[in-house]
Amino acid sequence: MRRWLAEDADFRAAYDEARAALFQVAMSRVQALLARAVAELAIQQYDADIILRKLDEIEAVQRELCELSADGCREPATAIVLKMGCGV
Repeated sequence: MRRWLAEDADFRAAYDEARAALFQVAMSRVQALLARAVAELAIQQYDADIILRKLDEIEAVQRELCELSADGCREPATAIVLKMGCGV
């Protein structure tokens, strides 16, 4: 192949054309995958934000339950029952 590249101008031109086309296809694929990765990260970040918000809400409820609980949250289930108004 080295000899053909060095000695055959037509072969060299076809080789260069094929190489450039392959590079363009590869770059297009990389760009598409990069765009997909960025979109996936954005979705995960959105999901992470929602999860963090929900955790904050859960922690706030737990703090409220601890304040209502006579046992100082040693038994979270007791506090939950108290919060629901079911009694123990």
